Amino acid sequence: MSIDKTNLSHEFVIPEGEQEIYELIGKTIRDARVARNLTQEEVAEALGVDVEVMDAYEKAEIAVPVYHFLE
Repeated sequence: MSIDKTNLSHEFVIPEGEQEIYELIGKTIRDARVARNLTQEEVAEALGVDVEVMDAYEKAEIAVPVYHFLE
């Protein structure tokens, strides 16, 4: 299942010209998750989001809100 990006809140929209940085952020999140032997399901549960959202963060399909970095 993929994320419906047509009705996203502004905090999840990747600003024009910023795709590359969000790809780096997604890779960093994935690398950190894998290094800690965590599944997307475990991280998604800790953040209170669906697994599809976690997957979209890692694939840079949607922006990661700053408050999720704090969690």
